[in-house]
Amino acid sequence: MPSGTLTVKPLRSRPRQEKLPAFRAIKVAGANYPAGLAAAPDGRILYSELWGGKIRVIRRDGSLDPKPWANVNARFGIRWVEFFHGGLSGIAFDPAFARNHFVYVVTQVPDKKTGFAKKSLIVRFKEVKGRGRSPRILLTIPASKFDNTYSLVVGP
Repeated sequence: MPSGTLTVKPLRSRPRQEKLPAFRAIKVAGANYPAGLAAAPDGRILYSELWGGKIRVIRRDGSLDPKPWANVNARFGIRWVEFFHGGLSGIAFDPAFARNHFVYVVTQVPDKKTGFAKKSLIVRFKEVKGRGRSPRILLTIPASKFDNTYSLVVGP
């Protein structure tokens, strides 16, 4: 291992300022435990409601679409009675969303006896006319009381 002193030279000028898009903060009243968030290529934002199981849309103008994009709990018969570690969380757009219109979500399914999550589902929706349609379970992963799959990221 080398020994000695290290000389640090201060930067004489500031780094160039980045040109970032401007964002406006909005408050979404009545959101049922928002958990996941994903920005669509067209500027909309989709977010998931953890125990309510709905996917909601924030429009480009910042307003909330009153109608859910999809209702995962209703579609798969999910009903949470004990709010432990589980629910609809991760959401991600397919890298080729502009062509295939696929959106992926991850949700847990509770055990009817214990109320704890018993499995996680990775579900693919296809957006048709601004709504999530044709849900298809791509993967089922065992879940437990505290150790579940919550995040979802789709790479190129």
